[in-house]
Amino acid sequence: MGILAQRNRGNSASRAGATLLAAGAALLIASSAPARDARNDNGEPPTLHALVLSSDLIVVGKISRVMMVDRENDLADISYNHTPRFTAVIATIQVDDTLRGDQATTVRFTYPKMPRVSGEPVYDVGADGVWLLRKSDKRDEWVADEQGRLQPRERKEQIRAILNASKASGSTGKKDDDSP
Repeated sequence: MGILAQRNRGNSASRAGATLLAAGAALLIASSAPARDARNDNGEPPTLHALVLSSDLIVVGKISRVMMVDRENDLADISYNHTPRFTAVIATIQVDDTLRGDQATTVRFTYPKMPRVSGEPVYDVGADGVWLLRKSDKRDEWVADEQGRLQPRERKEQIRAILNASKASGSTGKKDDDSP
């Protein structure tokens, strides 16, 4: 609480100002989720089914190396520090299996070194599992920019079943179906 507010503890105008400040802070926090976050109508994080269907590339693998670069912050207006640039990590996944998309031995994806907004994931070298990636606006790069886009390897068959069921029903959730 600021010095002025401490002096006016009994002042109702001060309490009203504090209430407005708290309401503004709550609104800022509520609006800080990235626009690309595929939350459902209840504001809940996306389901595994929704994440699978919204993925352009799904691979099983492990981050084998990373490189840091300075990039323009497309979330500057809502990020924690509002800076126009941020440190991005370009990670290379050593691919063991591809469930959706073109086969490759390695895949590059980007993420921030430190979260810019609430819920934005960051990963460590050695992170291993099923990667539910979306195409980045950068050439030959992908993103895993929502919670849940890295799943444990144990979910591989469940993810494969979601893909097979969506192909059978004809609703892949993607514009370009990768089925034959």
